[in-house]
Amino acid sequence: METENKYDIMINAIRNPTKLKIITLLTNHDKMTVTGMSKHIKTTRSNIYQNISELLKNNIVLEPEIKVKKNYVEKYYRLNNSFFDLDEFEMENEIVKLSNDDFRNLLKSFFLAQSMNLSILAEEIDNVSDENIGKIKTIDGKNKILMSYGSVSDRFSTELLKIYKDFIKKYDEESKNNKNEKELNTFMFLMFPNIKYLV
Repeated sequence: METENKYDIMINAIRNPTKLKIITLLTNHDKMTVTGMSKHIKTTRSNIYQNISELLKNNIVLEPEIKVKKNYVEKYYRLNNSFFDLDEFEMENEIVKLSNDDFRNLLKSFFLAQSMNLSILAEEIDNVSDENIGKIKTIDGKNKILMSYGSVSDRFSTELLKIYKDFIKKYDEESKNNKNEKELNTFMFLMFPNIKYLV
């Protein structure tokens, strides 16, 4: 598959709210059945199956692992991790080329997928034992939690984006050399112009 084609396929997938939610779930849960996905994605199972089929066809999702359980069959879907070997900055360039409508749909899709992601995290936190919730506060005596929300000027947003891009480059290089290192921390970075000041 040509690289340019992969970027088009990826952008088309993340513009679709159901596909992006499937990708988000599989990123966090390694493998899932459509039944498991339907607990989080508010749509029909047939819609999930249709979108899974398209993700399979585009090589974003691998052929399912089939498990026979008594009198029924379960299909477990996984992401094709090699598909995601994309240059983040090249992806960014492709996104900037989108029409306004396509970009609007991509943003909406991304926000909806992340709101689902945050709801799942909130449910998981609700089920964490008192002992483990204490471990989340500090691991090895270090606070590893950052919770922040705010706004910054254009000047600081430019600086912040540069710091983030430098971090991602360093992370990509080091993760290639440390493939066995477990990714034990979740992070989410979102920055975009404040809409109320644009209208």
